[in-house]
Amino acid sequence: MFNKLKQFKDLRNQAKELQSKFAKESLSVDSNWGKLKLTIDGNMEVHAMEIDESLLEAKNKKSLENDLAKLFSDAVKKMQKHLAQQMAKNGDLPNLSDMLK
Repeated sequence: MFNKLKQFKDLRNQAKELQSKFAKESLSVDSNWGKLKLTIDGNMEVHAMEIDESLLEAKNKKSLENDLAKLFSDAVKKMQKHLAQQMAKNGDLPNLSDMLK
């Protein structure tokens, strides 16, 4: 039983390290021919958003809102894929498979 508790503690520490690592990752995506840009980190927090003035004049509010929602969804999906690849490459959270046995 104490071995399992130690494994949980180790896993928690590894998760904290990963969260810290993820915060350092950054990804930018754009749409509308580069006129909408969004930058997020590995914790899925938005760090920057740029909207070209021409979009504010050319698009109605609902269309712009839809484009922003899609852009954010795309950014999250790309970041999740990127982080999964990094974890697989680096072998992060090795104790997780041991605990699930």
